[in-house]
Amino acid sequence: MNILLVNNNTPFNKHLIHVTGSKHSFTCKTKRDLHELKTPLVKTPELLILNCNVFGVSEYDSLKEREINLKHTGIIVLCENVSQIRKIEESRKFNLLIALTYNQSFFCIPKILNLINRNKTALLIFPHLPPQRISFSGSAELENTPEEAKWFITMVSNVLHSARLITARKKTEMRIALTEMLMNAIEHGNCSISFEQKADCLKNDMSIIKLIEEKMEDPQIRKKTLTIDFTCEAGYGIFTVKDQGNGFNWKTYTSRKHLDYAPNLNGRGICITQKISDSLSYNDRGNEVTLGFRFDLLSV
Repeated sequence: MNILLVNNNTPFNKHLIHVTGSKHSFTCKTKRDLHELKTPLVKTPELLILNCNVFGVSEYDSLKEREINLKHTGIIVLCENVSQIRKIEESRKFNLLIALTYNQSFFCIPKILNLINRNKTALLIFPHLPPQRISFSGSAELENTPEEAKWFITMVSNVLHSARLITARKKTEMRIALTEMLMNAIEHGNCSISFEQKADCLKNDMSIIKLIEEKMEDPQIRKKTLTIDFTCEAGYGIFTVKDQGNGFNWKTYTSRKHLDYAPNLNGRGICITQKISDSLSYNDRGNEVTLGFRFDLLSV
């Protein structure tokens, strides 16, 4: 994967090049800032990693002034704080994949690059057509971890937002619904955490992430994966999440009674997802769930 890193922090550059070069087939070129891009690049990068921690959001905005073809380039932005991330995510100027705080990036970037590299055909999709004519699909395989689920959902929703298929509100709703379903697939599917086990975990103020980590100490559970298939056409998006677990009796949780009365701390994810998605269905076994979302089709 061809990466362009625009960053003035030499130690970080060396760290990233060392980590990516030693484990993955990445080609990483660096520039201290965008002013060094005085001539068009010989090869358009598949990924642009831009450090806005020092220069601020203006550095991101100034990309349009550079002679770089970014139509097919995914962008990762390193930000100073969460406020800066919000500003970056509000923009639809480029193919934003994910924005992170600079402190997060040392830990996250190598793992995120690995996730993208494994699922390039699903994540590096950047439609440049009027929203009514857009049609694309993809399939991704995720490791059995909450962090990969979170990063994947963030990137896919940002791509749809940049393509003007969804509003910021719809993006938030999609993230909530997909997070609920992917976390269910990890917790109850691949990790076989029962309803009672999770209830005890929450009752005793134990983190569910900690419980997942304990389950992942089992090599048989750790090697399990999640599959997410999606099709996005003008007006509608369909996402199917599949785990490698034994399934469950989903009818209990999709009934009207449970939807109206879900007093427990756990067990409400399906109820929430039903309310904010436009369709939800399971296969008979209960290890595959399909969500549907109507798109907003923004004209501006």
